[in-house]
Formats: sequence, C-alpha cells, structure tokens
Amino acid sequence: DINKTDNEGDTPLIICCKSGKESFVKILIDYGADVNVTDNKGNTPLILCCTEKYRIRNIEILKSLIEKSADINKRGYYGVTALHKASEWCSKRLIRLFIDHGADV
Repeated sequence: DINKTDNEGDTPLIICCKSGKESFVKILIDYGADVNVTDNKGNTPLILCCTEKYRIRNIEILKSLIEKSADINKRGYYGVTALHKASEWCSKRLIRLFIDHGADV
C-alpha cells in the first residue's frame, strides 16, 4: 500500500517530501500516492515542504504536488496552511507560488 503510514502517520510521500527527494516524490505521485494525505498532526506534504529546514530545495516538489491537485488551502497542525508557513519564513517565492495557484489570502 503506497499510502501506508508509520507510527507518526508519515507515508512514503511525506517522508520523501520532508527529506527533499524530488525524484522519489515524482515516482510516488505517478504510482498514486495521495498528495492530500496527512500525518498524525494533520500536516500535508505541501505544508511539510514549507518548513524552514526544507523550503528552499523543495520548490520543484511543491510544484509537483500542486500539479497533482494538492489542496493548497488545507489546514494542518494549529490550523496553518502552506501559505502561512511560507509567510512565516518570509519566502516571497513560495508565497507567490501559492497565491498564483489559488491560496486563500
């Protein structure tokens, strides 16, 4: 099962998104990984890609998730969205990407 979770609710897609493995993310998406899956805290791959540690190298991963209809406005832990995370880290590039793809402002 491509969407099977570990003890923290991480699927293979979430793990690859958090570690910046772009080629693996694309393969998992091609094989039907759920781009709107959430971990045990309610965070989606889109939100997790926007954490400080990963945000710069994950631009292409974010684009791949968005192209496959990731819910850009889905709220995660504490009600945050991907746009909130991008704003938190003052990432103009990510903010623009999310707004251009329909993020609620």
